[in-house]
Amino acid sequence: MNRMASRFIAKRPPRGIALVIVLFFIVIITVMIVGFFESSRADRGAAGSHLERMRATLFAREGVESGVAALRRETTDKVRNWTSSPGVLVVPDDPTSATSDQSRLKKEVWLHSGLSDPASDAALDPVLRAPNLNIQTFDTASPTYLLTDQINITTTKAEEMKLLWVYVRQDGTYELPDPTKPISGSNLPKQTPSRTNKTNPIVGRFAYWTDDESTKVNYNLAWVRDAATNKNPSGHPTNVDLRALPAAGGNIDANAANAIHSFITVDNYSTIKRFFNSPFDARQITDTATRDAVAFNKFNLTHYNSDPDTTYYGKPRMMLTTQIDSAALRDAAGNPLKEGTAILTRPFLDILERSNPADTSYIDPGTRGVVDGAKLTKVVNDLVENYLKRSDWPMVDGANHSLQEKYYGTYSEPARTQRLAQVALNIIDYVRSAESKLTLVEPLRAKWIGSVFVDDDTNSSIRGQEDTFKGLPRGIYITEMGIWVSTKKDAAGKSRALGVVEVHLPKDYGIDSFDFTPGKTDGKSWSVWFNGTEPTVGRRVNKDDASPKAFVWEAVGSGNETKMVMKPGDYRTICVELPTRNAPSAGEMITIRGAISVAGGGRIDVVPLANPPAGAKQMKVPLKSAADELDIQSFESNDPRVNGIPGDWTLVQTSSFGKENPTRANSVGKPPATGFTPSQDLDVSGNVSAASLRMPYPKGHANNLTGRVRSSGELGLIHTGIEGSSTAPTGAGVPWRTLHLQPTKQATTVVPDWAFMDLFTVPADVPLQAAALFAPHSNSTGGRVNMNAKPAPFNLTRTDPLAAVLFGARKSTLNNTTLSLTEAKTIAKAIYDQTLAQAAGAIPAGKRYPQTGPPNPVYESPGEVVEIAGVADKGEESEELIRAIANLITARGSVFSIYTVGQALKQTPTGKLIVTAEQRQQAMVERFLRDKGTAATTDDEIGLRTVYFRNLAP
Repeated sequence: MNRMASRFIAKRPPRGIALVIVLFFIVIITVMIVGFFESSRADRGAAGSHLERMRATLFAREGVESGVAALRRETTDKVRNWTSSPGVLVVPDDPTSATSDQSRLKKEVWLHSGLSDPASDAALDPVLRAPNLNIQTFDTASPTYLLTDQINITTTKAEEMKLLWVYVRQDGTYELPDPTKPISGSNLPKQTPSRTNKTNPIVGRFAYWTDDESTKVNYNLAWVRDAATNKNPSGHPTNVDLRALPAAGGNIDANAANAIHSFITVDNYSTIKRFFNSPFDARQITDTATRDAVAFNKFNLTHYNSDPDTTYYGKPRMMLTTQIDSAALRDAAGNPLKEGTAILTRPFLDILERSNPADTSYIDPGTRGVVDGAKLTKVVNDLVENYLKRSDWPMVDGANHSLQEKYYGTYSEPARTQRLAQVALNIIDYVRSAESKLTLVEPLRAKWIGSVFVDDDTNSSIRGQEDTFKGLPRGIYITEMGIWVSTKKDAAGKSRALGVVEVHLPKDYGIDSFDFTPGKTDGKSWSVWFNGTEPTVGRRVNKDDASPKAFVWEAVGSGNETKMVMKPGDYRTICVELPTRNAPSAGEMITIRGAISVAGGGRIDVVPLANPPAGAKQMKVPLKSAADELDIQSFESNDPRVNGIPGDWTLVQTSSFGKENPTRANSVGKPPATGFTPSQDLDVSGNVSAASLRMPYPKGHANNLTGRVRSSGELGLIHTGIEGSSTAPTGAGVPWRTLHLQPTKQATTVVPDWAFMDLFTVPADVPLQAAALFAPHSNSTGGRVNMNAKPAPFNLTRTDPLAAVLFGARKSTLNNTTLSLTEAKTIAKAIYDQTLAQAAGAIPAGKRYPQTGPPNPVYESPGEVVEIAGVADKGEESEELIRAIANLITARGSVFSIYTVGQALKQTPTGKLIVTAEQRQQAMVERFLRDKGTAATTDDEIGLRTVYFRNLAP
């Protein structure tokens, strides 16, 4: 039995094993299912997180697009005036209004989402509180912040940049009082949005702020203003001095400034090692101190900026050049743009004759033979009609005021308009002087005949007529004339006669010396024309010799050979042998006229220019015999530039040949003459100043290597008192009066002279390898610093870039003193705060233009800086600072950085908001002109493009 049972048991199937196997498979399947669900849950969470991140990115991008939309709406129609600053545009009325003035600034357009109220913000639920754009970062050992490390002096912590949230609903609309209007002014987000709408809940929010990159220093271009190191001329963007920027323990030193510059180029941009392509590329510099200095200035530095270089009226400024190569529109590689075979250009002084209009080769404009008469007429007409006669200046209070009214208000037409041609000629001839290689530049002389400005070389019959206008180039001047008749008689009973002419070479007139020896100056022979006699000027050992027929009086005699050379400030007396004559009869008078001529170069000076009509003042000198050749009565001038008509000359009883005229000595440094409006140039004491008696050196001279006007500030050297007619109301010119780039004496209903500056610009020194930075587009200039620099609406300051513009700049015409760093910072703060100059003696107080302007006054023109304390409030000599900085400052920028933060939100049924993701971004956008001649472009149009982008991570 037991054996049977044991056999039976041994043969039973293994039921327990099967159960174990079944359970094992159940466990495996369970694990797989659980793993699948866990994986699904993780994937779902990751996908959800990624989705929320993408939503936050989208909302952050809404901030960028809001800034871009404002820029596109307000700055791209090519007609309206506008200015920019960090966070704000100031613009005219709505362009859709038929009656709106599109040049007068009237309202602010915010480039941000609105400043939060700190008191009410602190009382809010934390989830509703305003975001801080300037949060602390965690990528350095010491505390640093995203946008700026400026410290609030009250809290001793980094400045916060808190803005209002713009809430976005499910249907895409914003939580704004009026969603159809821009985020600005009264149309701002609420700090506490409505959260009861369950059918259209809040799904996200963003805040943004737009910085103006032109309020920063472009460290691809800036360097040092130090002639020993930087050979570029004043006005070049490399003169923005990096050493004015702060650094730990002081300021950036010369070593750091040179390290930054040499990282880019070692040969003045002829070759490029590499540019900085972001605000942070300086980390590639190996020097730790330089890297730290750049990081310290992250709120002051940019790698790319430009200004639009357009006028108040949205038009390109006129280039102060006669050279087509300097005015040509160019692509990013620096190649000229063309329409057919014609080169496209900016407006410029296009007066030179060219057989081939596509020829961009240099033509020396120093002689009249290269000037095309038809082109000259067109340019002068343009300057008169579209510049000098403008009566819609946006900063002038009242209507219909012009420079024509200011300077020629007492003249009747057509003389009133024709006189503007004189100012136009002076501008053209100044530019010709800067661009010519010749020592002496032949002045343009012309007369309006109908609507044509006829050159008196083209039509010699008009020479000596009234209303013939003479330009004012680099040259020497006739300043005194008379006639000597000897008391001795020859065998025929005749007396020797000399025409005596004094010539003057002013100081600081771009001429190192002038040699009267034939063939020595520019290889030319020189002659003095006097009452029909025009002999070549030479030298006599004895003044009684018969030859040469004209001689330098001071050079007569052994050992006086050096007197043939005239140095700056010198006078020389030229004696011209006239036919022998009878002794003068009682009361005899003779009309005198003279000129300086150069062989093959025309007449450099002619006085008087016109034959006065009957009844007008005549240049008749009493004729008397005298033993001494210089013991005669003479006519002498005051301002050597104002010598064209008889009224400009004074008859004196005792001559002053070879030295300063008493007429001048009794004017310069003395109280001004009464009756001149506008007034003469005055010094800081209120006396007549000769500080603007200046001309540029010839092209190729060490002081003018490239032959260019350096800034529109040089317009302050343009004379406004020259007269071409004895029948004018004044009867004479106004000596010692140039355009005034100083605090304005007249009321704000009178056009200030500095307003004229905004209509002109100068050629950029553009190395082709660096064209994309020096002139990013044909109507823009890189490296200029915007004076409207306040970062609205925050409690931040940005004065250091303005100090960089000023540091080391020459501050007076009278000496070579320059602005110290302390002085530069003081003036920079005055510009930043718009602190007007204070009245001091004869110097008027600065004025705000216009008096009835936008809510927060802004600069509309670089010229407006002259009204600010410390800039040009020390008399005529202080205009030197304007010439140094005018090409380095602007009132509007073309490149903007939009900083934005976006958050994805979920709104619960109870109205609670839950932040599901956040994204911060910086987008740098550029406003630019697409020129005709570029690909797929048939006409000029203004566009916006992104030039740099990054996600911001704390």
